[in-house]
Amino acid sequence: MFLGFKREKLKLSIVQPQLEEYFQQRKPALDAVVLSRISLNDYELAETLVSRLKEQESRFEELAREYSITNERSFGGMMGAVGWSTIPDNLKVILQQTPPGQIVGPMEVEGGWCIFRVDEFLEASLDNPQVKQRLQNELFDQWLNQQLQSAKITLNIQE
Repeated sequence: MFLGFKREKLKLSIVQPQLEEYFQQRKPALDAVVLSRISLNDYELAETLVSRLKEQESRFEELAREYSITNERSFGGMMGAVGWSTIPDNLKVILQQTPPGQIVGPMEVEGGWCIFRVDEFLEASLDNPQVKQRLQNELFDQWLNQQLQSAKITLNIQE
């Protein structure tokens, strides 16, 4: 237990001065958007569903359960939090300009057609203990790797 405490204290002394700057560098990759999606193979059907959604004839969740061809159909289309860094650039630009609750699509994605609903934007923050811990661990691992690379290691091999 004492060794773990000392390691944590060492880690904090090394990473704390760099944490804010590192967070600002990594923030775009840490921000996320909560999305729901209906995935289809048929463009005409996708257009019809978008019209039904815009006219408020149907609920997104119902259409996702009935028509979507991907696993999130079981969850009413809910994909959950998706990191901005994992979203293709052309889609990212559109989603970033879409207010929560709005429908986007149909968009061609990987040979199929998708209708997206932006549910919520999640801004990364150092106030979030998980984000802070993750970044501290990343910085400490980088420091540790640098120390190991610069260490001189001698092997004594006896015959």
